[in-house]
Amino acid sequence: MDVDAFLASLERIRSLEPEMLVMGHGPVAASRRRIVEMIEANRATVERAVKLVVDALPGDLTAVSVRVIKASAAEHGWEDVLLTMTTVRAVLSKMSREGRVYIDENGMWRTN
Repeated sequence: MDVDAFLASLERIRSLEPEMLVMGHGPVAASRRRIVEMIEANRATVERAVKLVVDALPGDLTAVSVRVIKASAAEHGWEDVLLTMTTVRAVLSKMSREGRVYIDENGMWRTN
């Protein structure tokens, strides 16, 4: 998952001004107003994920993922940890490219 590509795709959809949007997951948006609402909701979800990851640092990928799950009051079975790790990895990758986080000599993600 590439967070920046996802955000860019949201802006691309907005720029096309579609009449209807059928997403792979979720409801059909049958009006421009509803499409904008869905785009904003997805953007807000990304911003929330970034905040949860920042608040969960420092830690290794698994520890940060477990903290994110606990902070969001989500289910926390091992499958949920593995799925959350995918999102956390994507957010950490984005933040690393931006120079906001780094991995120390012990494999711990830390903020700059």
